Amino acid sequence: DIPQRLGFACVQSGKDEEAASFFKRALDLEPENPTEAPVRRAQVYNQLGLLLTRQKQFSEAIARFSDAIAWAV
Repeated sequence: DIPQRLGFACVQSGKDEEAASFFKRALDLEPENPTEAPVRRAQVYNQLGLLLTRQKQFSEAIARFSDAIAWAV
């Protein structure tokens, strides 16, 4: 939860690269089991998608949004 919060703080400060790094770390720390933390994983993937969209990396952003949807359902 802490890396995700740090990622959000970096987003608000305009530090996209640092935010992406924190979000990826948050994913590394979350369990893969979808019954344990699907909402958090979906939020992190969504935030990564938003960052990638802002950086005009649209193909990668679509992939992260797809990941978010997969974890949210």
